[in-house]
Order: sequence, then structure tokens, then C-alpha cells
Amino acid sequence: MLSREPIALAAICALAALGSLAWALYVLIAGDMGLDGLFLLIVCITFAAAFGLVTAQTLRKGQLKELLSAGQPKASAATPDLKTDTQKTAREA
Repeated sequence: MLSREPIALAAICALAALGSLAWALYVLIAGDMGLDGLFLLIVCITFAAAFGLVTAQTLRKGQLKELLSAGQPKASAATPDLKTDTQKTAREA
């Protein structure tokens, strides 16, 4: 059974990265680019990069695909069972 914790972590980190990018965009649009504005812009971009890397790593590992495909039955796994059952009944007859 796959754990859903990495997916939850990726979702939270994606929200944090998007929020940091939104705040950086707000700082740029507001035009208050003194030393404090520049520092805030650098911090927002750094946070977005750090949280974005966690999200990208989770997606690269394919954990989301594994979690979504875990609930679906595999058709190829059911086919050999049917063949062996029909072979057993043919041998018994």
C-alpha cells in the first residue's frame, strides 16, 4: 500500500511555491524596490525554488501515477488466471 504523505507534501509545497511567486509578482508590480523590496523579492524567489524542487522531485519519481493506478485493477493480471482455470477444467474432463 502506497503512502499518501509524499503526495500531500508535494501539494503543500506546490501551494507554497505558487504563493511565493505570487508575492514576488506583487512586489514587482507594486514598484517599491528599495533595499527591503529587493530582499523580499530574493526571499520569495528562493522559497519558490526550494518548494518547487520538492514538488518536481515527487512528480519525477512517479509517485502520483503509482497512487492513481493503485486503485485500478490490472486487466493483464486477470487474464492468466482465466487461462489456467480453463486448462485445469480441460485436464479434469
